[in-house]
Amino acid sequence: MRLSRLSVVQWIFVVTFTMWSYRCVLNLLQLQNKREYRHLAKPRFHLRPFSKRETKSNNSDHVLKEPNTSLYHIQTHEMSPLNCARASESKIHLISKSYIYSIGEKIEVRIQTFNGHGLPMTRGGDLVRVWIKEVAKSACAAGSVIDNQNGTYTATIIPRWVGNVTVMAAIAAPRELIDMFHRVYHRNGSLNTMMARFETGGVSEESPCLPTPHIRGFSKLCNFSKKIGGLPFYCGHPVNLQCHNWVAVRTPLGQGRRFTQDEKKMFIRELFHQTIPGSLEVKVTDGKTKQNWPVRTHQTSSRSTWSQRSGYFLNWIWHQGEGHALSGEGHSGRNDIFVTRLSTCLANRRLWLIGDSTLRHWLEFISQKLHTQRKQTSEDILHPHQPLLLKDKSRNISIFWGPHGLPFHHGSTWHSPDVNRAAHQYLDEATSESEDIYIINLYVHFHAFPEEVFRAHVKRLAESLGSLLTRAPKVKVAINGPHAFHGLNKAGFVDDYFGPVYDSILRSELHHLRDHVIYLDFWDMTVACENVDIHPNVTVVQAMIDVMIKHVCR
Repeated sequence: MRLSRLSVVQWIFVVTFTMWSYRCVLNLLQLQNKREYRHLAKPRFHLRPFSKRETKSNNSDHVLKEPNTSLYHIQTHEMSPLNCARASESKIHLISKSYIYSIGEKIEVRIQTFNGHGLPMTRGGDLVRVWIKEVAKSACAAGSVIDNQNGTYTATIIPRWVGNVTVMAAIAAPRELIDMFHRVYHRNGSLNTMMARFETGGVSEESPCLPTPHIRGFSKLCNFSKKIGGLPFYCGHPVNLQCHNWVAVRTPLGQGRRFTQDEKKMFIRELFHQTIPGSLEVKVTDGKTKQNWPVRTHQTSSRSTWSQRSGYFLNWIWHQGEGHALSGEGHSGRNDIFVTRLSTCLANRRLWLIGDSTLRHWLEFISQKLHTQRKQTSEDILHPHQPLLLKDKSRNISIFWGPHGLPFHHGSTWHSPDVNRAAHQYLDEATSESEDIYIINLYVHFHAFPEEVFRAHVKRLAESLGSLLTRAPKVKVAINGPHAFHGLNKAGFVDDYFGPVYDSILRSELHHLRDHVIYLDFWDMTVACENVDIHPNVTVVQAMIDVMIKHVCR
């Protein structure tokens, strides 16, 4: 009887425990279901909605539209380095079965991208680059790439020298990384923030600045657009001081905090400028019939510079176009010939280099070649972005370098806002008798902001260019296009992702000036030589200046 009662108790316990366990399992399944589908009802990160209206500066007729993010639809929960195209997993192969080509014959290759899971990509949008090189001859050339929008890319390269050539390909950046930048633009208005310092009577304050009138935490702003030449620039209004107490500007370090922890995980080496394994070896011969290249005169028009992209290095000398060196270019490695060409070009003229430190490096290179080096002072070290003036009295050459207008990142050192001047302000001061040369470079200092900020500066520049070329027909103006380089692969640091975007904007906004404005396109040059640094080395700088001499001083 005792055993029977114990058995009944045990049976009741088993049934009760089973029912309780069943309910626990149901609750866990429901909770898991909610977690899995929560992102469909509520985003993981709240994005500040932009107003649909356009924002217009009171001191400028140039309208800044909010960035269009409709094309950038990758959800945050999908963001993972493993979902991106990986160079280490991707494949490259020749479309033709032949491994022997003649000079001028097209080499066509196809690239299939794969993600970090080893699965083939089925959509495009990645930045893929292809080039050829022969190390023994210090030769290289860039190819053109077509995005097939299905995870494959077709590239065409035209060899210009005889030899054993290696075909190379790389994924400069996956589409997801570019999408992420646009999300950060949308969420924060920029990738980083500049800071203004206000000071008077021993009292100082700091506030953030942006080229758009949307600064979080500030309902009242200082509009400095008029002060910097009519282009949009705003800073948070100080608490105890006034806007006219603005004395300095800088860009603090540690800007990577604008990225979320998930976004920072995207900044890994495997996603930046990685070469696709399995490079192809082909042989290039003279061919049965020697190529008859069209004879090109050195008196090329300004319009032609907007379409000339092909070129190649041979013995580290840049040859522009199909098989022809630039005027004197074949001797540019010989210092005396290069100096003669350079001094002849600049004699009795003033050269204005308006832009960033890329053009400052031009000035330093020219100074070294002409033996007119400035002595570096402590001020140059503390404030490297101060305008510089170089004079060579024996040749009557004057070269000026000045940083372009804000936004311009001076780093952690405070600089006076008067150091920067918009490019169009220099042009507006040119007299009708001027025969000066202007080289203008707008590039990496705009990377932290939506592309419409860059477009606004180019639009305003176009207005002054049109006026200048009518007023002073003897003036020469050249626009430096973007160059390829590798960034630091860290959140908040620049890379060349938007170089092609800026190139498109320059061509669009300056299209009506093609007959009078020279375009110095260095993209293919820097892709071909696998340029890494934001400031190209002296070999590339000399090649760039050679191109400038050819077109500006013809």
